[in-house]
Amino acid sequence: LKPGGDKLFRAMHELKHEGYVKKIGVSVYDRAEIEYITKNFQLDIIQVPVSIFDQRLLSDDILMRLHDKGIEVDVRSVFFQGIILMDPEKVPSYFKGSMKKIIEFRKVLLKYDLTPLEASLSFVKRLKFVSRVVVGVNNVKQLNEIFSAFSSKRCLDNYKKYAFDEINVLNPAKWGF
Repeated sequence: LKPGGDKLFRAMHELKHEGYVKKIGVSVYDRAEIEYITKNFQLDIIQVPVSIFDQRLLSDDILMRLHDKGIEVDVRSVFFQGIILMDPEKVPSYFKGSMKKIIEFRKVLLKYDLTPLEASLSFVKRLKFVSRVVVGVNNVKQLNEIFSAFSSKRCLDNYKKYAFDEINVLNPAKWGF
């Protein structure tokens, strides 16, 4: 999206044509970036933020359309930068406007005996267009917990009501901490 981006894409396309690169992809943040990039460049993979709290890109079928065109859709930020996994008492005050939803979400998890990890992963597993789920880990224990939670069949019925809609809360670049 910056000056020279088209040159970078042409160079990547040439490397792909020569067999040095198998797939070309981008990591984006919002619908405007998706629309601009897919209109101007031929991609193999696109990586987007999707979580229980960040469902912006699920409001229409844009991600399914990409999938149907053969573009792999990878999702990241499934734990909403760790906020979903935090004890509500430790969530930064920046999220005070969203605390009601966070607390309601945690109460429902207790009711259904689900962990935040299981709920986060079951949410993205149900999305038919997802090729891969990208997560970060700090140690082997966390990786094993993620594998275990990913294998779980348990989930909530309705995730929609936990979606945040404030753009400043949805974009980690605006958090300021």
